[in-house]
Amino acid sequence: MQEKKALVIKISGLLKEKNLTQKDLAKKIGITPAALSKILSGRNLTKVATVQKIAKALDVSVGYLMGSNQSENNDIKKIFKSIEKLSISVDNLNKKFDKMFELLKK
Repeated sequence: MQEKKALVIKISGLLKEKNLTQKDLAKKIGITPAALSKILSGRNLTKVATVQKIAKALDVSVGYLMGSNQSENNDIKKIFKSIEKLSISVDNLNKKFDKMFELLKK
């Protein structure tokens, strides 16, 4: 039951954040607005495939929708590590270009 509440709260918040209606989301995931309304009201059990479609449509992980911030935090950490690696690579390239230009000046 707790997971269901978390799911509904996350979906509702994301709809507001992204300026989407339930009708918009239903269309994106290929179900009727009535079916989505039943899911969000707790009258219907939610299939895993539907939760996956909702997560994809709202550009979040399934874990995030189910109330876990851990998967989102891991994704963010991976992104920052990639950015850091790119930054180091760019710095190294800049140093190499500086050396090449110095050699060309001679």
